[in-house]
Amino acid sequence: MGLLAGGLLSIAILATAGAFVPELSVVVTIPTVVMIFAMVGVMGVVDSYLPIRRVAKIDPASVFKG
Repeated sequence: MGLLAGGLLSIAILATAGAFVPELSVVVTIPTVVMIFAMVGVMGVVDSYLPIRRVAKIDPASVFKG
């Protein structure tokens, strides 16, 4: 959801900047978009895995014992 919002916001900013600076030219290709999706996916997996690994080491009985 954030990736879509960021993409739409970027398009809006580029359109506005292009109105003020006609020489500004930005080209976004399909391989670039695919690479961005892949990088976001890798970051999501890594950012989820690290906390899960730490929580998995905790004994549930000790948590509920207090």
